[in-house]
Amino acid sequence: MLLIKELHNNYEKIPKTGGVYFILAPDNFIFMPMETTTGRPLYKGKSTLYPLNDLKNKWESGDKKTLYIGKANCLRDRLKAYIKWGYNESGSAHRGGSAIWQIKESYNLLVKWEEHSLPLEYEKELLEKYYKNYSVYPVANWRN
Repeated sequence: MLLIKELHNNYEKIPKTGGVYFILAPDNFIFMPMETTTGRPLYKGKSTLYPLNDLKNKWESGDKKTLYIGKANCLRDRLKAYIKWGYNESGSAHRGGSAIWQIKESYNLLVKWEEHSLPLEYEKELLEKYYKNYSVYPVANWRN
């Protein structure tokens, strides 16, 4: 596991294979959602911001560790786009998981990945298991 800030502009540590990635809170992390974002505030003309109460409720109801579960056909490309989005850098487009960038000290969150040949199915399985255990999805995962 590495911190987001350690991976920023240091993407060669991430494999180019498919898999699932996790954004995790380090031990003793103080969850503080913000009304603003370090990332892009708009995506395709829509706000990327979520209501603070929703973020707080998801955190309180969840495992207080897993903030986001994402999938990728190429972990390096996806995580690079994701992190660049959070740093509000041009050339990146990654709407999923954008609530991470509303968390104070988001650059100090951990990134973990697992290589997998069927990332879509594996992500779905992990999210279903999380929801079954906590009755909510991780903070930055949103499903209808």
